[in-house]
Amino acid sequence: MEPRILNRKEFIERYWKYYLILEKNFLDVEQYLAIDEINYSAFSNEYIKQYQTICSEIDAIAKSYCREIDNKFRGGNINKYRECIVSKNNDFANRKIILIDREITVSPWEDWNCTKDKLSNQNENIKSNNPDWWNKYNNIKHRRTTINDETKLPYYKLANQKNVIYSLAALFQLEMYYYRLLWEKQFQSEPDIPDPPSKLFMIENWESKWLMLGEEIFGEVVDR
Repeated sequence: MEPRILNRKEFIERYWKYYLILEKNFLDVEQYLAIDEINYSAFSNEYIKQYQTICSEIDAIAKSYCREIDNKFRGGNINKYRECIVSKNNDFANRKIILIDREITVSPWEDWNCTKDKLSNQNENIKSNNPDWWNKYNNIKHRRTTINDETKLPYYKLANQKNVIYSLAALFQLEMYYYRLLWEKQFQSEPDIPDPPSKLFMIENWESKWLMLGEEIFGEVVDR
């Protein structure tokens, strides 16, 4: 089992720096294709690579975060992660992510829930709902050239700008929640946000006791 993170530096070295690399890779494409809703359907081999890499990291972060929430957690799939994370954070699925300096706001986890219906035999029918971008990632991963019934296109053409934005925003949100939990438990004398900050995303109404005054300098907010 992966060792637990013991301090702020470990989190930044193990996870946050890699997130920033993934974010930079996405932003580098902007010199050829603007980040804009008009370009949401644009797909490419570069987006296939980024989409699969981001979602693979989501799997790793979610598993590690769940183990921090519950030390008895031993792994599983996206449904097990949902059970653990949403039970700890009632607001998780409703969070909105703002794209900085762009008129775009997304809610990458809003479909992350499950419904339970009683059957006539008193058993429960449990229906798990996962985000659309996650379902499409799995189809690209396992059924890349299969034709999608809805779009009439092969699944690999769903590796587009929209799905990369949503998956990257989902990873950003996971990292921020994970970091906040570690901060609450282990290093409250240090900043409650990782640095350097994201150049692309911020969580709407995210409360912090610290402000970025530069890429690596923090100032603590003092209540008056």
